[in-house]
Amino acid sequence: MIIAITGTPGTGKSTVSSILAESYHVIHLNEIVKVMGFYSGIDEKRGSLEVEMDELEAYLREALRDHDEIIVEGHLAHLLDAGYDIVIVLRCRPSILRDRLRSKGFNEDKVRENLEAEALDVILIEALEGGFDAVYEIDTTERTANEVAACIKEIVEGNVEEYLPGRVSWGDELEKIVDELLREGV
Repeated sequence: MIIAITGTPGTGKSTVSSILAESYHVIHLNEIVKVMGFYSGIDEKRGSLEVEMDELEAYLREALRDHDEIIVEGHLAHLLDAGYDIVIVLRCRPSILRDRLRSKGFNEDKVRENLEAEALDVILIEALEGGFDAVYEIDTTERTANEVAACIKEIVEGNVEEYLPGRVSWGDELEKIVDELLREGV
């Protein structure tokens, strides 16, 4: 089984995947990009790597041949055609996500961009439009990493009702985010 764990930065992908590494082989896409040099430069505004997606996808397809039970973790996972059996999008309430991203040292432009993406369901929509057979979402806001790992195990076991797409919504925070952006002159 090949499982993709994706989501906006700060939703808990790496932490949860580290817990699941006890049962699965885990590929951390961000590490692969850096170690293998699958990037063409650095986006000056965002301070993020400009990833060479074709190179990353080719590497991933090759790596997937060696393992039966595998997790591919990263905010780009859902954009790669890697034959996933399940795609899981981790979600987090924007007001909490803001604090997580700031504590990780993200600059304010990057914080704002990621909050907008989370509030507007960008990664979930991209995953749903990616043609995958099984896409689920988990709200990590008030769950520990161990609890999220347990949710993923439930999904793998077929207990999916609670995690169907559309169950997580940040509509109540969207107006606050827009107001904040307008005050900041964005």
